[in-house]
Amino acid sequence: MPNMTLSIPEDVHKIIKKHSEIRWSEVARRSIVSEAEKLELMEKLVENSKLTPEDVREIDVKIKEGIFRRFEDALHRRYKHSDGGSHKGLARKSPSGKE
Repeated sequence: MPNMTLSIPEDVHKIIKKHSEIRWSEVARRSIVSEAEKLELMEKLVENSKLTPEDVREIDVKIKEGIFRRFEDALHRRYKHSDGGSHKGLARKSPSGKE
């Protein structure tokens, strides 16, 4: 199996040093394998796609807007005032820039 050398921030290194009971090389290996497998899957999914980059951006915005609306609705339900109004601090723009 090939070897790889990584550089990590000093603050992360200090945390890792405190936890020598963890096999950090195994943690890194699993993370790298997982990301590589995701890339392979994405490549297989798009290799025969007829979508243009613009199509992909449109779908991306629609998905993010839907997620944003569900999240915003859940927040409004959670913080609804007893007088029936919503928490005023929750108004934000959706991923497409709309409110």
